[in-house]
Amino acid sequence: MGVLYEVENDLITFPVKLNIDNMIQSITTFHRRSLKVLITNREKEVLHLLAHGYTDCEIGTKLFLATSTIKSHRTNLLRKFDAKNSCHLVYLSLCKNDAI
Repeated sequence: MGVLYEVENDLITFPVKLNIDNMIQSITTFHRRSLKVLITNREKEVLHLLAHGYTDCEIGTKLFLATSTIKSHRTNLLRKFDAKNSCHLVYLSLCKNDAI
């Protein structure tokens, strides 16, 4: 919900609509995206293999882990990077950490 403010500029008074919620969201998102993300060594391995096109099943076989464990690592990475999908995850990891 926007809030209407009156701003005075010398002799002219004009209305400016500011949406405080959007401003806070933008600032929070900016800070979240500008910070380096801390990931474990195992998450780094999973991320590296995801970036090279491996599926969860293939990564599990390669790392001797269950597919469900790989899915958990991928889910944790998506959450930590605030990524929408695995492709976005790889992109953000390159932008923030050079983790791959």
